[in-house]
Amino acid sequence: MSKSIPLVLNTMFRPFVVELQRRGVAHKAIMRASGIDADGLLEGEFHLPVVAWYDFAEKCAEATNDPFFGFKVGFDAALPTLANFELVDLSRGSLGDLLSALILDARRVISAANYTIINDGQWVKVVAERVFKPAKDPAQIDAFYAAYMMNAFRIYSGKRWDPKQLTVWVCDVSAVPVSDLDGVNILPGDDTGADFRFPSSWMLQSAEEIVARARWAENQRNKRFIVDFQTLISTQLDNPNLTVSGVAASMSISASTLQRRLGVHGTSFSRLVKEARVEAAKEMMKKGDLTIANIGKRAGFETASGFAKAFRDHTGMTPREFRSSI
Repeated sequence: MSKSIPLVLNTMFRPFVVELQRRGVAHKAIMRASGIDADGLLEGEFHLPVVAWYDFAEKCAEATNDPFFGFKVGFDAALPTLANFELVDLSRGSLGDLLSALILDARRVISAANYTIINDGQWVKVVAERVFKPAKDPAQIDAFYAAYMMNAFRIYSGKRWDPKQLTVWVCDVSAVPVSDLDGVNILPGDDTGADFRFPSSWMLQSAEEIVARARWAENQRNKRFIVDFQTLISTQLDNPNLTVSGVAASMSISASTLQRRLGVHGTSFSRLVKEARVEAAKEMMKKGDLTIANIGKRAGFETASGFAKAFRDHTGMTPREFRSSI
C-alpha cells in the first residue's frame, strides 16, 4: 500500500505572503518556483503538498536575503487567526488549552507531523515528530513554528514568563536569531520537528490573566482582519469583477459580516479595493515598462476613465502626472 502524501492547509501560506508583500517582493514567482499554482491560492480552504510549503519558505528566505524570514513571520503572526488554533477560544483559554487545540486540530491543518505533550509535574515537553523524512532540513518552517510557539508561551504564561526557562530544539539553529531572544535556550535538534520544554507552572492562569487575554485576542483579530483582507484582494486585482460576496466566501465569512467588519474599521469594500488597485498601479508605473493603459487593465480597472478618476481621487494626480513625477 502506498503512503499518503503529507499535506498542509493553504491558509498556512498566508502569513508568508503577507510578509513578502510588506517587503515589496512578488510572491507568485516564488510560488511557481516551488511548483505551486499561485492563482486562487488564498481563496477558500484546500490542501497542498507540505514539501511545497517547505520549499516555498526556503525560497522566501533566499528571495529576501533574510536567514530569519520564517522566524519573523511566525513571531509576527496573530495567533488567533492561525489555522492551528481555530478549535479553541484563545481569549479565555490557558496554555494547556492552546496546546490541546494544536494537537486536536493538527491533522486537519497539516498531516506531516504528530504532536505529543509530556507533563511530569515539573516540566512540560511538546514533541513534534514528522511522519516522513524531508529531503533537506526544513529550516524556515521549523523556525516559523518555533517562533509562534515561543510567542504563545510568552503570552500565555503571563507573569510566570522567564525566557531562560524555555528550551527549544530546531533542525537548524542558524535560522533562529538567538541573540535577540533574551536568553531562550536554542539547541540543535533533528529533522523530526521542533520541540519545546518549559516549567509546568506555565500551564496555570489567574482570573486577571483571562481578562487581559480576552482583550489581547480581540485586538489581535481586529489588527489581522484588514491585513488578511488586503492580502487576499491583492492576489485578485487583475479581476475587474471582484465582488463582496466572492471575497467574503474566500475568507469563509458572509458578505454582511465582511461589510460590517470593514465598517467597524471606518472603511468599505469598494474603497479598499480601489486603494489597492491604485497602489498596485503606482508600483507598476515605478518599473516603467508598461503603458498607462496596460497598467490600468492589469490593476483591474475596466475603463481608462475609471482608472484616471480613481487614481486622481487617491493621489491628487492623474496617472500621467504621477509617472512624470517619478
